[in-house]
Amino acid sequence: MKAPPAPNARLLHRPEPEYIAVLIDLTGLSQEELCVCIDIDTRQLRRYLRGETPTPYVVQFAIEHLATYLAGNVDTHRELLARSNAELERERATVQRALKRAVSPSRQYLRLLKQLELLEGAIAAKSKR
Repeated sequence: MKAPPAPNARLLHRPEPEYIAVLIDLTGLSQEELCVCIDIDTRQLRRYLRGETPTPYVVQFAIEHLATYLAGNVDTHRELLARSNAELERERATVQRALKRAVSPSRQYLRLLKQLELLEGAIAAKSKR
C-alpha cells in the first residue's frame, strides 16, 4: 500500500477566498469555533475570506484536514460544547489516563488522541466565551 502524498504547497495551494469558504462550510463549524480549533485569530480568518490576505497553505491544509475529520464529528463537537466545564475536565482526565496505558501508535491510541483533541477544543472554546 502506498503512503498518502505529502503536503505540497507548490502543487496543492489554493488561496482563493471562495475555496476557503467552502472548506469552512464543510467543517460545519462557525468561524469562531474553527479559529479555536486551528488556533488563528478570527480577524485574520475574515481577511482571508475577504481576499485581503492570501490564505497560507498551512491554514488551508489544517482546514481541509479538520473538515475531513469532522465530517462525522460535528455533532459530537457541539454536544461537547453543551457540557459543563467540570464534565469536560473529568472526561479529559479519563482519556489522559487511558492514553498512558494505550500502546502508541495503535488504533486505540490514535482514537484517544482525537477524543482528547475534541475535548480540549471544547474546553478552549468554552473558556473564550
